[in-house]
Amino acid sequence: MIRQLLIKNFKCFKNPRPFLFSSFNLLAGVNGSGKSSLLQSILVLSQTLQQGNSLKKLTLNGHLVELGSTVDIRNSATPRNEPISLSFSGDGFLDVAFQITESSSDQLLPELRSSEDNSRLLHTLKRVHFISADRLGPRNFIAKTNLPEFLNVGEAGQYTHLILGQSENLPNVSDSLCLGNDSKNLRQQTSEWLNYVFGGAKIEMKGSEDSSSVVQLRLNSRSSAHSYRPTSVGSGYSFALPIIVAGLIARKGEVLIIENPEAHLHTGAQSRITEFLAKVAIEGVQVFIESHSENVLHATRIAIKNDKLAMTSNDVSVLFFSTRDSDKVHKIEIKESGAIEQWPDDFFDQTDRDLERLFGI
Repeated sequence: MIRQLLIKNFKCFKNPRPFLFSSFNLLAGVNGSGKSSLLQSILVLSQTLQQGNSLKKLTLNGHLVELGSTVDIRNSATPRNEPISLSFSGDGFLDVAFQITESSSDQLLPELRSSEDNSRLLHTLKRVHFISADRLGPRNFIAKTNLPEFLNVGEAGQYTHLILGQSENLPNVSDSLCLGNDSKNLRQQTSEWLNYVFGGAKIEMKGSEDSSSVVQLRLNSRSSAHSYRPTSVGSGYSFALPIIVAGLIARKGEVLIIENPEAHLHTGAQSRITEFLAKVAIEGVQVFIESHSENVLHATRIAIKNDKLAMTSNDVSVLFFSTRDSDKVHKIEIKESGAIEQWPDDFFDQTDRDLERLFGI
């Protein structure tokens, strides 16, 4: 597990900035304040390793993120001859530092240097699941293709259908993540969790036979015998589906990063999918969520308070990014009761402001 990341000269982070992480990490704050930049510092190293590249060149543009050139990732106030620094500490590794410097031959592939004792961290960074805010959405069918060696749903959820189509060949879901008394099969448990999140749902797969060149997904917002094309059902189901599958296939010691899990979900579904991700974190998967939803925050607080989940305040790190303060990033403390005593300006306070304008509360 990554416990701390120290960033210097990367994008909006000029001065050395330490970020402390836990099992479940929620990144919140105003637009353009650095949330995505923090996650990109992890993802750019992960895609370099996942694509099999050596740690001599940094892959700025790949399957996880497209960051442009060295000029785009260097803080605008940083001289060209000063390196970008990313230093990691965590379980099994201490102060593994990466230095990124401009290449004289290629602005798109900057030079990368790392400390020697980094095998544990590299193993972690190779196994990062990432689901971006720009997900595919409803797709009636997906053309069959080879799944990646490191099994994941893809940054846009593009492998979700294919994984569900091959669920019989995949390991069963962990007991503690299983709902109901039915099969522990990945497809069955995906359907169970989709049903839980939305208060009614089921999935069916067609095209698993070798003669078919595509995999078809059928959905229902109820638990009846009928099923429909995803484009005929609400978009929220398709946006939540890769998150559920990713959480069910991720294994202990791996990392799961999700941008805006609340996209296209009503408030109740936002809360329940956060509960699901909290359970994934309890299983030993380090979860990072970037969100603008107060429902995600409140569900996180409830997860701490819920004795049945075995999650404590020490398992949760809430980082609030603000452009108003010189300190810029605040660690929000949540009590075991779920209470938050210190609320910085702009930290999920818009509802209170709106009610004050409406009713003078």
